[in-house]
Amino acid sequence: MGALRYPIAYPAGNFDAYTGHAYHVSAPFVSNTMRHGLALASERNQLLLEQSRDAMIAVLRRLLLPKYGPGALVLLRRVDRPDLSKEREMAALLVEHGALLVRTKSKSGGIGQPRLLNPGVKVTIARYADDPSRVSSELFALAPPSAILLDERTPSFIVDGLARLDANKVEIWSDRDAIMRLIPRNAADRK
Repeated sequence: MGALRYPIAYPAGNFDAYTGHAYHVSAPFVSNTMRHGLALASERNQLLLEQSRDAMIAVLRRLLLPKYGPGALVLLRRVDRPDLSKEREMAALLVEHGALLVRTKSKSGGIGQPRLLNPGVKVTIARYADDPSRVSSELFALAPPSAILLDERTPSFIVDGLARLDANKVEIWSDRDAIMRLIPRNAADRK
């Protein structure tokens, strides 16, 4: 459920008593006057929450993704009450810190085994235009040779969050792009 704790969990129900994700965080938070959640104006709490996000990204990259694959990313979604803004923040951190599994293409066009993204490198989401939340491994072979392809097992909410990042972090490669590459519209596109 993603509860915040200090030293015990805050009562259920207050929106500020949760991380916005599925993982819990225990830290020396400053509580509100009723002690039912965080004191929202506290700079210390904001710093502790930032540190907890950074720590989660590090745990994902070093331990969970190598052992459990992209399924470990489900820890970033609170299923009973998804927080899309917090998920988008985490999506940016996943790219920035290389906490995603990706595949690369060999010179012969073969698709490599999953590996961790190098921190800060642009990732390509290969997907069908009419199914934008799912990575399509069928399109991997048609993607540009230099594409760093997001692993096809990545949860759809992560794919959605990544797709909303700016173009210097994430590139979208769809079946429409593949068609344009195979069948150019005009003579200028053929060159």
